[in-house]
Amino acid sequence: MILHPEDESIKLINTINEKAALLEQLGVDHLIITPFSRDFSNQSAEDYIRDVLVNKIGTKKIVIGYDHRFGKDRRGGLADLLHPAPIYGYEVIEIPEQDINDVAVSSTRIREALLQANIELANQFLGYPFFITGKVIRGDQIGRQIGYPTANIRG
Repeated sequence: MILHPEDESIKLINTINEKAALLEQLGVDHLIITPFSRDFSNQSAEDYIRDVLVNKIGTKKIVIGYDHRFGKDRRGGLADLLHPAPIYGYEVIEIPEQDINDVAVSSTRIREALLQANIELANQFLGYPFFITGKVIRGDQIGRQIGYPTANIRG
């Protein structure tokens, strides 16, 4: 959304505020949200590890998904975190691929399930019931005409 604002196909599953609320429910005590910008995206994986994770935050433990990529052009990954870990004194924990019914769970698969209105499958992949947040706004009141209550939500 920052690097390719013209690409309207990019859809978020959760907003930053929704993610923060989910993490709080899981017991996360501190959450640091770093604004993503074009400059931030141009950091090498090595610079990000040293400058942000180690020098700014003082990270002691990093939990990373098996296929997570970071740094300029998404060049950084698990190996890039493991190599300097003994030097910087942090621990790296990898979350392995998660399969449900022999299907690898991914944000792409979740989005596909949602686009196909398969909320039950999306919920299985997410591990919690899918939800949306926003302000209910007045619409054309078509729900009254079709006999189903509806809500127009501004995100």
